[in-house]
Order: sequence, then C-alpha cells, then structure tokens
Amino acid sequence: MNKENCLLLGAITKANRKTGQLTISTGQQPAEKFADIKTLFLEIDGGLVPFFVEQQSGSGSGQLRVWLQDYKTPEAAQQLTGYQVYIAEADLPVAKSDRLYQHQLTDYSIVDKTAGTLGKVTDLIESTEQVLLLVEHNGGEVLIPFVEDFIVKIDKSKKILYLDLPEGLIELNK
Repeated sequence: MNKENCLLLGAITKANRKTGQLTISTGQQPAEKFADIKTLFLEIDGGLVPFFVEQQSGSGSGQLRVWLQDYKTPEAAQQLTGYQVYIAEADLPVAKSDRLYQHQLTDYSIVDKTAGTLGKVTDLIESTEQVLLLVEHNGGEVLIPFVEDFIVKIDKSKKILYLDLPEGLIELNK
C-alpha cells in the first residue's frame, strides 16, 4: 500500500497501560465515520505496514480507540505510540452525493457567489483548529476556511466547489 491510495487518519497518541487499547487522535474527523474499518496502516520506517483491527470504539471527540491483532497487551501496544495512522481510500464509506471527504478537495475549483472563480485548491492545512483550503489565486495563494456553512453546492463531476464567502475574506489574504 502507498500513501497516494490512503488517507491520513491521525496518530496513535497513547496506549492504555492496563488493557492495551490504543487511542488514535483523528483531529477534526469524527471517529464514528471509521467504525467499519478493519485494516489500519502505520507508517513505519517510511513504509505503510498493515495492522488488523480486532475491536474499536469512537468517542466522537476526534478519538478512535482500537485493539489491534497481535498488539493487545499493554507492552506490545505501547510500542506503536507515536506512529501516523492511514486508512485505504477504498475502505472509506462512500460519501453522500452532496458531500466530500476533505482530502478529495485538492484540484477542485473554488467559485464564490460574489467574487466568481477564485482558483484551484492546491492543499489542505489541517494543523489549525479550522481546516483551511490553500487556493491558487491571481498568481498568489489565499487561505479559505473550510466551513460547511459557506458551501452552496458541490459539483463532483466538474470538480467545482461553490461557496458563499463572507464579504472581505479574500482581501484579508492580501
């Protein structure tokens, strides 16, 4: 498996010292959406290594708790703390017709209700509390908060995200 076919789910932040349960911080992604995932991939020494989920529970607060096959003891589980966790895109539940997974937004064109075409999404910045879209715009770049309330329409076939951005938001980037 390679990273191009995977979604970064988060990182293993701790191992329960009594049960061997691992906590995966999923950031802003609700853990419940990954309830049926049976295989996780950990980035170890630059490669993705598969691990099989025996049991899991989501907290809804951006944490997924799992027990992995062959790593159910506290000592074994502790060895996995700190690793980045990926899931195969093919294992993701199909998004509703009017929804996208955040990682799918790269290369989508952004069209604002007032300003018109702004440019293409080149990257997602997820290191802040709010996910930001990095958009090529007039030879530069602008940051647009990815907020559900801004979304007017998603055209998956044309890869266009129609937004209604607050007045002055684009000018803040200059």
